[in-house]
Amino acid sequence: MAIRSRQTVSVTRESLFLSTSYEEPDGALESQIAEVFAQVLDLEKVGANDDFFDLGGDSLLAEIISMTISQRMGQAFQLSALLEYGSPRKIAALLEGTSNRAVISAYATREAIRPPIFIVHGRKGFTLLKPTFRAALADDQKLFMFELPGIRGGQCYERIEDIAAIYVAQLVEEHLHGPIFLAAFCMGSLIALEMAAQLDKIGRPVHQLVLIDPSLPFSNTWLRRSLGPRLHVSEALLCHLPHALFPVWDAGLRCLPRSLHNLRFRHVLERERREGDDNYSELRLSIDAQAKLLTAYLRYRPQTFQGAVTILLSSRWRVADVGGDLSPERRTPEHVKARVNRLLPQLQVQVFEGKHSDLSGSGAAAGLLQSIFDASFVKEPA
Repeated sequence: MAIRSRQTVSVTRESLFLSTSYEEPDGALESQIAEVFAQVLDLEKVGANDDFFDLGGDSLLAEIISMTISQRMGQAFQLSALLEYGSPRKIAALLEGTSNRAVISAYATREAIRPPIFIVHGRKGFTLLKPTFRAALADDQKLFMFELPGIRGGQCYERIEDIAAIYVAQLVEEHLHGPIFLAAFCMGSLIALEMAAQLDKIGRPVHQLVLIDPSLPFSNTWLRRSLGPRLHVSEALLCHLPHALFPVWDAGLRCLPRSLHNLRFRHVLERERREGDDNYSELRLSIDAQAKLLTAYLRYRPQTFQGAVTILLSSRWRVADVGGDLSPERRTPEHVKARVNRLLPQLQVQVFEGKHSDLSGSGAAAGLLQSIFDASFVKEPA
């Protein structure tokens, strides 16, 4: 599949003032990957050791590079791997050592005393962590990022339970023994809670759970506040649901056929792409998989999690009212306390400086995440 350039003239590598000197790619695989980098990033050439982020890579370009490498090399190369394996040389070495196995571990080659951290994506089915997030973690901290099944084509799943079961199988395969540290972004918190329930059933309970800016049904009025505080719920649903894409907990709406929800979310996702940068639309991840994921979020009700859990709230979250009642700076209403106690009886809440839209690059959130897991690990009996 051809890659269309976003610019008419390619940028010279020298104009980027990179800290690494140019080194010619060695071998066919390195050369092919360097060529993909150059085409996607609109560069005349890319060296074997040039890093994706240093070259100006962002989430959209990471998506394109990941898809293109997977298609051309015949091996699944996930977005999250670009954080650790960000150069043509590192990617080539990784692919040569993984055969046809999907790359889900971002730091599998590092020896670490700390247990690995498993992280669930947000509403779109993938999350690309930025270097600023990684820099706030310990050098020996291993990360494992999950990616939505079917997002690159193939079978899609319409139930949170099924998606969580796949992630649980991956987690158990990668981490045979020791405490389980699980984190999630935004709506992925629902998947994490289901994973925790499934892991408990197989005798591998989650030792510490961290939910970052989660979208959870803590308040009777949280849906109205999320979609528009001045509108009646019915008006809010009609006017704002296509834009907000929040899970809906109204029983009547949940009883609608999944196909209707899928169609609505497909329409919303397609419109989002039309309004954004669509130069690479033919390489984008599966809208069908993402629409079914949103439908799954909408219809799922989490079970009570009895283990240790911390919610991290960004101080400048655009929809802060959804979780605002949990902020230490506000008095939590009694009805919210009751729901919190039912769902997360051991909950603790911490606030970090930042915005919801910057979670994947938030050093503040990553630093808190590391400190919470480190403290939990110290408490773990030998």
